[in-house]
Amino acid sequence: DEQNADPNVVCLGDGSPLMAAAEGGHVEIVQRLLDAGANIDEIVPGDENPLMGASWQGQAEVVRLLIDRGADVNAETFADGELRSPLKLARRSGNAAIVKMLIDAGARK
Repeated sequence: DEQNADPNVVCLGDGSPLMAAAEGGHVEIVQRLLDAGANIDEIVPGDENPLMGASWQGQAEVVRLLIDRGADVNAETFADGELRSPLKLARRSGNAAIVKMLIDAGARK
């Protein structure tokens, strides 16, 4: 029953429904998951959070939505031997518009 589905279910190493939607640029699904109570800053152990994934994948519209909904722009996680943040991942992917968006929202890490 989709009425009782848990929007915060996670799979170690594969993330969560919100992460998958954010990384894929599915704005409407991200919105619906957030409205259903999905944890905007959830970091799956050994993985990232939705803002990090969207920043890395260049999903500017999703990044804007997550920022507007209160995502932590300075969130950090340790994965694959490195410290990651939305700003670091956006810089690495070369997306200047997302880098600017994150900095304008207060990202410093």
